[in-house]
Amino acid sequence: MGLYVIAELSLNGLLNQVWLVVEVAIAIGAVIFVHELGHFAVAKWSGVKCEKFYLGFDIFGLKLLKFRYGETEYGIGILPLGGYVKMLGQEDNPARAAEEIERAKQRRAQADAESDAETDAETEFEGFDPRSYQAQSVPKRMAIISAGVVMNIIFAFVVAVVAYWLGVDYIPAEISRVLPGSAAWRAGLEPGDQIVRIGDVENPRYTDLKSEIVLSNLEQGVDLSILRQGREKPFSVHLVPDPKGGERLMPTIGVLPPQSLELSPVQPTWPDSPADRVEPKIQPGDRIVEVDGRPIETYPQWLKILTHAADQPLQVTVETKSPSDGQSTGTQRRTARLPPHPMRVLGLSMTPGPITAIEQGSPAEKSGIEVGDQLLEIDGQPIGDPLRLADRLEKQAGKTVTLTLQRKGQGDPLKLPLTVRNVDYYDWPVPIGDDDSPMSVPQLGIAYGVEARIAEIDPGGPAAEGGLSPGDRIVEASFILPKETGEDSDVAQLFSRVTPVDFRGNVKRYGWTGFFFSWLQHLPDGSQVELVTEDQMKVRLTPVPATDWFNPERGFNFRIVQKKRTATSLSDAAALGLKETVNFISQVYVLIEKLVGNQVSSKVLGGPLTIISAAGGAAERGLPELLMFLGMLSANLAVINFLPIPVLDGGHMMFLLIEGIRGKPAGEKLTIALHYAGFLLILMLMAFVLFLDVKRLGG
Repeated sequence: MGLYVIAELSLNGLLNQVWLVVEVAIAIGAVIFVHELGHFAVAKWSGVKCEKFYLGFDIFGLKLLKFRYGETEYGIGILPLGGYVKMLGQEDNPARAAEEIERAKQRRAQADAESDAETDAETEFEGFDPRSYQAQSVPKRMAIISAGVVMNIIFAFVVAVVAYWLGVDYIPAEISRVLPGSAAWRAGLEPGDQIVRIGDVENPRYTDLKSEIVLSNLEQGVDLSILRQGREKPFSVHLVPDPKGGERLMPTIGVLPPQSLELSPVQPTWPDSPADRVEPKIQPGDRIVEVDGRPIETYPQWLKILTHAADQPLQVTVETKSPSDGQSTGTQRRTARLPPHPMRVLGLSMTPGPITAIEQGSPAEKSGIEVGDQLLEIDGQPIGDPLRLADRLEKQAGKTVTLTLQRKGQGDPLKLPLTVRNVDYYDWPVPIGDDDSPMSVPQLGIAYGVEARIAEIDPGGPAAEGGLSPGDRIVEASFILPKETGEDSDVAQLFSRVTPVDFRGNVKRYGWTGFFFSWLQHLPDGSQVELVTEDQMKVRLTPVPATDWFNPERGFNFRIVQKKRTATSLSDAAALGLKETVNFISQVYVLIEKLVGNQVSSKVLGGPLTIISAAGGAAERGLPELLMFLGMLSANLAVINFLPIPVLDGGHMMFLLIEGIRGKPAGEKLTIALHYAGFLLILMLMAFVLFLDVKRLGG
């Protein structure tokens, strides 16, 4: 019986995957189909003979399917990178276009010889077949060429309308975390803040926030209206997005989307964390409803509890909709005790860098601290481990302390008094690639990097016997998992992508802080770390739990908050669909402008593999999500196809405009040369995006 159930589940999973592939193929095929249908329908209406109508390209004559109906051959080509309508007399291939022009010349010369007539410039191409594309008037050819783009825009509008009629899930523009040192952090935004306006967009979604930031003027910045819990009215902030850099491919303000208290349906806890060890086991989809017997409803409440109880055990009550015994119905509550989560340490204190950012309105700003200042002492004592400073000051909220700082260009250090503020959240460096975030001290409102250079060694720590010395610079660090983890496990696959960590040069500005130390906290028990010094000395250390320093996180992975917007009427759906379509189109044009201006990395581009992957993800989330993705894809196809590049529809329109203005086509040599240039450009672009696709697949 057990084997039968396993086999049935496996078969169902396989069938679901097969259906997902079919669904994605039909969906993407529909976008291509409507584009080519536009060309085909208007060409037929204009009397042009259409020889072929294909989805995909039948290169070398290879095709999956073909049949003939009337004068047109319909089929599916072997190469699924688009589609085409082959009209009599129209060729995108420059060589074949030249051949068609030459045939027309020969037919006209023969006709002239028979009628003893002379050929002038205006009648040079009258030798085309009457049903040829080239024989049609300029307005008719413009209509044929633009019909594909028009159909894509109409399709984008229609699917967006249907999606909103069904109900579209979206992520609200609320903040769960703020990356230390980022534009949002400098502006004083906090977890729990709700963005009610960005620029001219009222009640934005998180996707609106991202697009408005990316497409904003990086010099002038952007205005936001923020609604904070406990305040009746929104307040305004003006911030300048951080430009792209390192692995950050586009401008950002440094906020993470809102998180719920419902746990991830895939991996609800981190391995070897307190949440992972509790009994009964935390289940996917569980929701935290109480902590220490008190109800909890929002993620910022959870963050506040963790901030002030990092060193204390917590009684956490979760509610599950699907009991593990499979017999009960409704919901079920279970309470588990979560012990404190000690930080994993190596017995090293690294060297703090100068202050890189100051939060607006913070004690640091009010006291006159400046970017570039080097923090030396607090109340006459060395600051010690710069990673622990926020933890130490959290216990001194409300007290006045004196900071000793060294300012660049000044001989004597400065002594500045300031009051440590109380905060209901904790900042933690977040690994976000080569441009990871620095360490921050929210109690003061400062952020600084931590250099990979040893300042002190704990006499009782793992590094004490490793041969390391203060002043040694670490250039590389590798995570070594225990053998029992298994090379094919999810944890092993995850850490294989982040090791080794390279600290050479400026590869990582804050690598020790935001990348290495963050991942160190997620290592499975029994793991080791290999450090390589500038002198090429290799030292293996076993991380140990700190006795007086605790990680606020308990190891839960939460789901992102999602809401649903459903149209109240057909007119409402139409209005929402129209707004979405206009956004789709305008965003592509502005993104192209940003790419040309190098404000956005070309690595954001995606090829067919990226499109298929994104379509698959959208399909898994439901029909409305898939329809919205197809609307975006259709609008993208319309814009890209109408760029003035020879071979594309926009290139054909450019030549038709020239012909309409001059009263005759552009010169043959120039036309063919530009077609070859456009053809080469498209091939290079396809090769580039395919390279990016393959690189993404490689992790």
